[in-house]
Amino acid sequence: MGIFRRRERTEVAEAAVVDVRAETELDLRDESTPPVAVWGMPSRCPACGDFGYLDRIDVVNDLMFQHCPTCWHKWETHRSETTSSA
Repeated sequence: MGIFRRRERTEVAEAAVVDVRAETELDLRDESTPPVAVWGMPSRCPACGDFGYLDRIDVVNDLMFQHCPTCWHKWETHRSETTSSA
């Protein structure tokens, strides 16, 4: 007999197991509205729709300069075209 004894499994612990795979997955995205651009975060490319890369932010004129690594399209986004982050 040791200092520590094994606990016996109780039926309560076995009943507390929940199978999360049985729940259905809900997709709350609305495909008809485009995703909202957030100030300071890269947005989607207007030419091909792939994810863009944020090059720099002009804080004087409130412009974000971005490019697409897929099609190399460059674009500027003004702060008024986006939602502000906190």
